[in-house]
Amino acid sequence: AISSPITTSEGYLYFKTMFGLFGGDDDDFMFKTDSSLLVKMDAENGDVDWETDIEGGEYLGWASPVTVFEDQVYTASAGFNVNSEGGASITPPAYLYCIDSDSGSIVWDYTDNEGLGVSSCNDDEQVYFARGRIEGNSASLVISAHDLDSGDENWEFYQTNTLLFGSMPAVNDEYLFVQDRTGKLWA
Repeated sequence: AISSPITTSEGYLYFKTMFGLFGGDDDDFMFKTDSSLLVKMDAENGDVDWETDIEGGEYLGWASPVTVFEDQVYTASAGFNVNSEGGASITPPAYLYCIDSDSGSIVWDYTDNEGLGVSSCNDDEQVYFARGRIEGNSASLVISAHDLDSGDENWEFYQTNTLLFGSMPAVNDEYLFVQDRTGKLWA
């Protein structure tokens, strides 16, 4: 298993963990995402409160931690594989989840069938879903804002000829910030 950074909230630890599937000699892949879990654990005694199955995994993008706001947990994931020649690939689709922090039940989820290289953050009004897309020979950065309770998309920012990978958005009282792979910053 490969795990994300840990998020703490009100005496609990939250993290994502991804399990891999290893290919055989006649497979096109050496390793790919098999299954993933979002985990809530008691910080004092280490007991697991719940585990929720989520899609994706994205080995290289697990730097994006889980966020907790009020009674909901938000997280993003996408696929990953290593082909038989040893090349790593982040693969679509990209997922955004809202999980009930008490039960571990999925409240809503959002899928971008072309999305890859994901991360997310939130404020007290919206959750922001950052991902890349590769369409033909062009890479794009995509950020969308979603209602915390319903997951409905409120707006989308789309920037061509750049790619979000390994970067997390950040939000303050006025702006959402995102940086692409080259260091260009948008507010």
